[in-house]
Amino acid sequence: MSRFRRVLATALCLSVLTSAAVFTPAASAKRVGKGLRLLTHVAYPGGTDISFAGDRVFFTESGAVTNGVVRIFENKGSKPKLVGEFTCGGNQNDVAALSEDLIAVGSHWGTCMAQPASGINLLDVSDPKNPQQLGFAALPVGTHTLTVHPTEPLIYASNSINDPNFVIDVSNPLAPIPIPTNNQTCHDITFHFTKKEKLAFCAGGGPNTQIWDVSDPLAPAVVATITDDQIGYHHEAMATPDGRYLLIGDEDSGGSCSGNTSKREFGALSIYDIKNRAKPKLVGFMNAPRGPSVCWAHNFNFIDNRTLVIAWWQAGTSVIDISKPSKPKEIAYFQSDTQAVWSSYFYQDRIWVNSGSGAWVLDAKGF
Repeated sequence: MSRFRRVLATALCLSVLTSAAVFTPAASAKRVGKGLRLLTHVAYPGGTDISFAGDRVFFTESGAVTNGVVRIFENKGSKPKLVGEFTCGGNQNDVAALSEDLIAVGSHWGTCMAQPASGINLLDVSDPKNPQQLGFAALPVGTHTLTVHPTEPLIYASNSINDPNFVIDVSNPLAPIPIPTNNQTCHDITFHFTKKEKLAFCAGGGPNTQIWDVSDPLAPAVVATITDDQIGYHHEAMATPDGRYLLIGDEDSGGSCSGNTSKREFGALSIYDIKNRAKPKLVGFMNAPRGPSVCWAHNFNFIDNRTLVIAWWQAGTSVIDISKPSKPKEIAYFQSDTQAVWSSYFYQDRIWVNSGSGAWVLDAKGF
């Protein structure tokens, strides 16, 4: 089963592509290798999240902006190829790939193919031009984000509205079983598994981020709670691959585009040292490095232990070096236009971006 790292945010109306793509290296940053090179752009409004499995990449489009579409790319050869697309009209549409041939799409409301979208739809996409609906798990208020468990046939569904979160047993894709949990509501969940520990990180929206021990995947135990008044909305929390640091993105509606390096502002990316799991310690931050006006730390993942890729909404996509956590440094960026960038991820030597102006794929072999 493919391991999936996912996160998604509140559904907002995004406008249509208005300007051409331009790659710009950070003004004072060192270009690493060949830097970034644009490979592919597919234009559409309302891009939301992305999921990966094998050589397939799945992009979603918000049904709150359009009819909602899932697009399937094959990541082979010199350029990714769009091989399938279908309408799935959930209001937000979050996608989680369990394998190249099996995906889950979740939303709060709407209709996905022949089924309601207020929950999770499982789809057979082995023929990307002719997807088949499998099982559906209805949830009381639907779901905002989906995260696939690293080792078990389980999907964690975070509704970001109220308790409870649900864990969905998808061992039988024709009959998924939703199981309520007793933990706080999450906006998104990520995992960090090693031979010695099984951790999850629950970005709890407004109040806090929690570190969980998920040795029992159906009964997470709280290890630590991070309450930080300078984070307006705990949107996503993810550990570095080595587990030393935890990065928390703030999706605050008043997020700053100042590039201020001396004062942490709302909308920033916060860096916590979690070597002592029970006592996380703030050690650094980064504000959005440019504008124009609406910026916050949205969806991100890691290239390696100290390099990440992040979507900054109107500030575009950054590649950031956190080798010195107290002084994170942007080493390259991609800003196609001023449309909202929802998701920016690294996968198979490429950076994948989903935004208000569509799907963008960048060659990132130099990183």
